[in-house]
Amino acid sequence: MLKFGAEIVKVFQQIDQDITDVETRVSGDAEIQELKSGFSTLLTGVKNQQQSFDKVFRNFGICEYNPVDEKFDPNLHEAISMVNDESKEPGTVCYVMKTGWKIQDRVLRAAKVF
Repeated sequence: MLKFGAEIVKVFQQIDQDITDVETRVSGDAEIQELKSGFSTLLTGVKNQQQSFDKVFRNFGICEYNPVDEKFDPNLHEAISMVNDESKEPGTVCYVMKTGWKIQDRVLRAAKVF
């Protein structure tokens, strides 16, 4: 079940990134404006899929977590590098490269942190 949850989270995050990419690309250039209606339809469909994933995630207790400013916990976090930030206590997560995911209280993917 955990492996399935971790794989489905990857798909969800790719959809989220695709939405961001399309929204960024169709926001300005004049040549792209005529393609915008086609992208808009596609984007609406992808957003509907994202909402379906959100519903399934809620039903199964799958949630994303962002541990910025929390104490580093090797059970929840994967350290990418150490950062010396004098404004924070040693051992505090300063930056999150990728958020973590849980199903109930079990980690699907540890947050990648600095």
